[in-house]
Amino acid sequence: MIAASTNKMEDALDRFSKWFWNPNFWLPVGYTWEDLVAQTSKDEYYPRVEDIFLPSIVLGVCLLVFRYCYARLVVIPMGRYLGIKEPKKYQLKQNPVLETAFKKYKSKVENNLTELSKRTSMSERQILRWMRTRAKLDAPSVMMKFEDTCWHFLFYIVLFWYGLFTLWDKSWFVKTENCWVGWPKQHVTNDVYWYYAIELGFYWSLLFTLSTDHKRKGGKIGTYMKSDTLATILFVMFLLVWIASRLIIFPFFVIYSASVESRIIQGVAESSTYMFFNGLLYILQVLHIIWSYMIFRIAYRKVTRGKIEDVRSDSEEDKDELSEGEDYKGIPNNVKDNSPRARPKFRGDKGYQ
Repeated sequence: MIAASTNKMEDALDRFSKWFWNPNFWLPVGYTWEDLVAQTSKDEYYPRVEDIFLPSIVLGVCLLVFRYCYARLVVIPMGRYLGIKEPKKYQLKQNPVLETAFKKYKSKVENNLTELSKRTSMSERQILRWMRTRAKLDAPSVMMKFEDTCWHFLFYIVLFWYGLFTLWDKSWFVKTENCWVGWPKQHVTNDVYWYYAIELGFYWSLLFTLSTDHKRKGGKIGTYMKSDTLATILFVMFLLVWIASRLIIFPFFVIYSASVESRIIQGVAESSTYMFFNGLLYILQVLHIIWSYMIFRIAYRKVTRGKIEDVRSDSEEDKDELSEGEDYKGIPNNVKDNSPRARPKFRGDKGYQ
């Protein structure tokens, strides 16, 4: 029975692979994947998926190791020197009832305070204080955000210059119509191969750390360092690069080449590949316009208020947690402290004076 189940699974995977890699979708009319395997000479190499899949995963693991060393040897010492706060160690008493409620209710726990108070013999204020401390345990520290930001900043800066060095002498770097001459049988040089392999490896590494990373941009470095001048400089650099790449190069060169030049040179306007991928490019451009509007709002607020206020993300303010026993300043007025210490004492009560 096990052998039969294995054979069925292999057959299903084989059918899925043939459906997904259907050459009628990925390649021009008359081409098959075997055409890319056959090379006219040993010095000519055509791209194949299997040649980049495993190497990119290995590179992703190597980048994770490098990122760990970079954070421990460079970023964290630099952050300490710049006065960035270390992650705090909060002590919290284990409470299975509140832990379950925290995972179930999250921010709506205020609606269930009475029930939780009866089940735990804790006051509503104590419950909210416990919930707030519990949320802090999951929240990323400023140092963690600083590490993530510095890693992304370093990688994109290095890969940008490596990509510029790699593509500078290519015939299709300036004349985009050359991207479609001879496609798909186009020779891939070693430098271009490694450029794509490293880029894919980086995204593999992000996939490996998807549950621990936090979305932060390079311009946040100045915010974490509490340097308005540095934050402004980085934001201006980001704004210029964004306008050039997302609002000029992408629509007027990339989309134009993919939708117009490809049709003129290769005649692929009727293919499903042309419709599918160009559709995705246009959707991405719409997102670029929406994001640009949000970024321009940030720039407008900087000009009018003299301060960068990122409307795209949450506040980066690092609020200190209250220790157990302190008042919880964020508790609504209608939340009662029904703990024994809050109840007035009467004659006969233990501890009455």
